[in-house]
Amino acid sequence: MDPRQEELYGELVAKWKKAVKAYGRGWDEDAPTIPINYLLDVDMVNYVQRGMFAVSDASQMDTKPAEDFLFANPTCDILVRVGKVKAHMSRMISSMEFAHAMLQRGEVDQSMYANHMDQSEGGSLPETCGHTRDRMSGDEFPAFSPQKRDEIRPVDGWAFVRLATELLKDRHHGSKFRTVLRSTICTQLKGHATGIPSTLPWKIGLGYELARDGDDPATEGLTGTWIFELDMTAFTVCPFVLHETDGKQSHTQRSHVKVRLRTSAPVAFAAIMREMSVRLVPVMSNMTIPDETIQVLKSYSGPTFTEDAAVRMEKILRGVTAEFVPTGDVKDCVVTVVSEDSHLSHDIVTTIRSDLGAGDGI
Repeated sequence: MDPRQEELYGELVAKWKKAVKAYGRGWDEDAPTIPINYLLDVDMVNYVQRGMFAVSDASQMDTKPAEDFLFANPTCDILVRVGKVKAHMSRMISSMEFAHAMLQRGEVDQSMYANHMDQSEGGSLPETCGHTRDRMSGDEFPAFSPQKRDEIRPVDGWAFVRLATELLKDRHHGSKFRTVLRSTICTQLKGHATGIPSTLPWKIGLGYELARDGDDPATEGLTGTWIFELDMTAFTVCPFVLHETDGKQSHTQRSHVKVRLRTSAPVAFAAIMREMSVRLVPVMSNMTIPDETIQVLKSYSGPTFTEDAAVRMEKILRGVTAEFVPTGDVKDCVVTVVSEDSHLSHDIVTTIRSDLGAGDGI
C-alpha cells in the first residue's frame, strides 16, 4: 500500500490479518479444514461448462435410425455433502473443467476411470481432505482453444457427469457427491395439415451421484446412481367443462410434464421422447389455422385433467422401461405435471412417485 492507503486502511488490515490467523486455514486448498458436528449440503448451481456434448441414442430401436443429441455450453449443478468447512467451490469447478479436458483429449473413456481414481468405485477414504494423488496443475491444458466448426469434438455427456463426480469425490471427505448437466435439445415436428416445420424443445438433465450408506462419511464404499431429468410441454383440454357443456366447448391448458429418473445405468431417453410425442399432444411453435384446428381436435379427443396426465405419463414410462434402461433398472421415478390454466389465475400440480415395477401402487 502507498503511504496514504496505509494511513487510511493499515489498522483495518492488521485487524483482518489477526482475525484470519485465529480462524484457521479453511481457505487453504490442501490443509486440514475446520470440522463441524453435522453435515452441510454445498450446492453450486448454474455453472456454465464450455464445450460441445453429445448423447447417443442407445435404445437400438428398429423403427428409426440411431441419432446423436448434441448440445453446447450446458449449465451444471454440483453438490457435495460434507462435514468440514473448506474451499469447496474451487474443487467443484476444477472437477468439471478437468473432466471435460481429459475426455476431449482422449485420456479417459467410460471404462477407464481406474486410471485416474480409486480402483473400486468409492475405494478407500483419503487420509486428508485434499486430493491424494498427483495433482493436476492445469499447466498442461491450453488457456485458450480456438473454436472451429470443422474440428468439433463433442464429449459424451454421460461419461462427463460420471468422471466429474468421481474427480469431485477424490477431492473431498464426505457422504454424497453429485454432478448434473442441464441443457435443451430440440426435435422437429410438422404441421398436421400444412406440413410446415415446428420446433419442440426438451429440457434435459444428465447426472451421476455417489453416496455413502446412511450418510456416514466414515463408510468405505459408495453407491453410484445415474440421474435423468426431462421437461416437455403438452397441450391438454379440461374434461370438466367439456362434460358440463355436453361436449360443445372447453378450455385448453399448457401442461409441463416433468420426469426424474434415478437408475442403475444411463438412460436411453429417445425411447421416452418417442412415446411422449405419440401418446401426448406436444405443443408446436409454428401453426397455421388449419394446423391449429387439428391440434385442438386431437386434444379434445382425449380430455385430460392434470391428474390424468400424470398417471398417463407414469404408464408410458412403465411400458417402455426395458427399452430406456436395457442394461439396468429403475431405482425411483418422479413424474410431475404442472398445468397452466387458460382462464384461471392459478396453476395446478400433480406428482407421482413410483419405481415403475409390476404391481407398484401409484
